[in-house]
Amino acid sequence: ASQRSLSQLSTKPYPDGYKPRDYSKPPSRPKLRLPADEATTDDTTPLLKWRRSKGYPVSYRVQIDDDDDFSSPEADVERTRPKWVVAEPLAPGTYYWRVRAEDAVGDLSKWSRVWSFTVAP
Repeated sequence: ASQRSLSQLSTKPYPDGYKPRDYSKPPSRPKLRLPADEATTDDTTPLLKWRRSKGYPVSYRVQIDDDDDFSSPEADVERTRPKWVVAEPLAPGTYYWRVRAEDAVGDLSKWSRVWSFTVAP
């Protein structure tokens, strides 16, 4: 390398204004959006939506169960986007759902709050 090219090198670790990504924190807890908590629908394959987690999530785990302890989920799927259309039709009844995020190194967010919705007969 020439003396000129060496003199152009910076001793700063990053350019001004640049903030490196902090991968040391897990993603934030997702916030549920749709269907609204305690909503009623006649759609047996509803669209579930939540807000993207802060941090660097690469996937989301979504669980739906007819019991609020999620002991035997009706659905337990992994998604890369903050939405999912329920694949298998749900029978009439009340369902509970929650979501959590995972980043590229396997750090997990806390589960979202649990919301419920009812599929009308």
